[in-house]
Amino acid sequence: FWMLETIRAYADERLRERPDAMEIHARHAAHFCAWVERRYDERFAAEDSWLPEVAAETDNLRAALEWASEHDPSMANDLAGGIAPLWTTAGRAAEARSWLTRALDHQAADRSRARVLMHVGELNDDVASLAEALDIWRGVGDAEGQAATLEGIGWVHDALGDYDAAASAHEGSLEVRREARSPEVRGLGARAGLCHVLVATNRPTEAREAARELLAFARRAD
Repeated sequence: FWMLETIRAYADERLRERPDAMEIHARHAAHFCAWVERRYDERFAAEDSWLPEVAAETDNLRAALEWASEHDPSMANDLAGGIAPLWTTAGRAAEARSWLTRALDHQAADRSRARVLMHVGELNDDVASLAEALDIWRGVGDAEGQAATLEGIGWVHDALGDYDAAASAHEGSLEVRREARSPEVRGLGARAGLCHVLVATNRPTEAREAARELLAFARRAD
């Protein structure tokens, strides 16, 4: 809820006086870490429901990131990696990039680092970061992470004009998802990438057919 800045400042001052202030901050950050993970899992669908929620909780998410960055770096990394694609979709890519960059300073080679590297690579058109993320996902046997990163590699190659590499990465993403039997909706981004490659390489007949298939997939996924 909204409140006057003077009231918020007074409440913050009273909170700092409490002996359990650290515990309250930790519970707040943990709550929003779990909140972010649920929305992250929904990022391929239901944008109309989670986008307004992300916008409404922006200040809470910033507060959680600030606290965790100082007191719980591991949680801060999870928050940064989870919120990055949500904030990017919501028009806050610059802020997402800033938190991801900070997260890279203290990451082990685990899923958390892979996710941060994946989104850093997507935002910066950085194939090297995406390749490092892909190696980590493969090392831990995470098929969804591999597929998402390959899709990101596809879009970066597309942005750089290397359409053969873009198509290969998108096809690789779809193959990983087929083998893992992932929900169909999660492959829409890679299918859109393949469609764009056909447009960019002046193959309109094939592009039209790919677009029809993409539309059919999207309608099935509502």
